[in-house]
Amino acid sequence: MPGRTCFARMGFGTALALALFAGCGDDDGAEPTDSGPAGDAGRIDLGPTPPPMPPPTPPTPPTPPPPPPPDASAEGGPGDAGPDAAPDASADSGPDGGPDADTDAGPPRTCDVVTEDLRFSREDAAYCETSYECASRLSPTCPEGACHVYFTTGYFLDEMMSYEDEYNALDCGEGTACRCPPPPDTFSCNDGVCGACPATRSLCPYTCAIDCECFVDACGCDQPFCVTETCEQLQARIQAAVYDMSGCTADEECVVGSSPLCPEVGCYLAHHVGASPAQLNALVRAYQSQGCGGAVCACTPPPERAICNGGTCEGAP
Repeated sequence: MPGRTCFARMGFGTALALALFAGCGDDDGAEPTDSGPAGDAGRIDLGPTPPPMPPPTPPTPPTPPPPPPPDASAEGGPGDAGPDAAPDASADSGPDGGPDADTDAGPPRTCDVVTEDLRFSREDAAYCETSYECASRLSPTCPEGACHVYFTTGYFLDEMMSYEDEYNALDCGEGTACRCPPPPDTFSCNDGVCGACPATRSLCPYTCAIDCECFVDACGCDQPFCVTETCEQLQARIQAAVYDMSGCTADEECVVGSSPLCPEVGCYLAHHVGASPAQLNALVRAYQSQGCGGAVCACTPPPERAICNGGTCEGAP
């Protein structure tokens, strides 16, 4: 019988590896050697059990590439504080260390420019809705603007006064002085602009066109409401007129005096120093001519001064 070749397979992880092919022998057909204690000669000695294999080492992650070099176009930008940083163009202070040329005041202002600004500011200040809110002050730039400047109570005059100061500082009036009369005691809102009373009745801004007797104001001009209105309606007009007269922007603009009608208006009348009570008095006369009012008040002397409280003149406490 052909000879057989014996193979021994060995394995790890067990305490003992054995020869699995017990029938291994020589070519003459000899029986396999006993594997018992008496037959130790036939045992394959595998030696000591090898130690367990260490766990595999994880692969080393690849090293990231170095960051790219800074962009040359950002060199000297707003965040670069190094010595080579380019100065920010927006912070250029000019050769003399002063503000940038874009923020310079520009060439000196001329009398023509200042005069135009002054005229525009006076036009804005004079816009009105009723004659009761009109006031006046002497003009410090006469003959420019004539002797008197008209405006509405409660209007801020700061801008106008700054142009007046600039006008005089430039000597735009060339030393001309005016001899001005006192301001008129009655003002009129003529087509939406404060001024003196129209020179003649034909120049009044309104002619009665309603089917009743129109109220005639202190300038002799018709007004678009009936003199025969009810006492309540006329009283409401009186109170609205008092409110229009009392506009202010500072305490020094306010004065206080006796009231023309008590108790409807109160014991005292606080109003703008530049306003005239003439138009209010004409309205009070129309109210009384209709038999309205007639009460008498026992009033104490008026306050010594008035203040501007929330844009309205009132007697100081």
